[in-house]
Amino acid sequence: MSTQRYYSLGNRTMAVSGLTMLVGVGAAYPFAAHFGLGLQILAHLAITIAAGFFKLGYVLRLAAQHEQARRPASAPPQRQVLATV
Repeated sequence: MSTQRYYSLGNRTMAVSGLTMLVGVGAAYPFAAHFGLGLQILAHLAITIAAGFFKLGYVLRLAAQHEQARRPASAPPQRQVLATV
């Protein structure tokens, strides 16, 4: 996969998990009286899990940015060669 695809995947992961956190916070706190206990528990779990995915998306985005900055724009992607001993 190219670095641009990783960058895009990181952005999408952050966007989806950010929206999930917002919905989870809404269901778990200000609108909790409108939902049953099971959904409130699910909302609290969603906040924690979405935060983890947000962090993973951010790391993926940073890694893609770092790789793009290291490589000149005209250089083709490098293939890794594994050495055997």
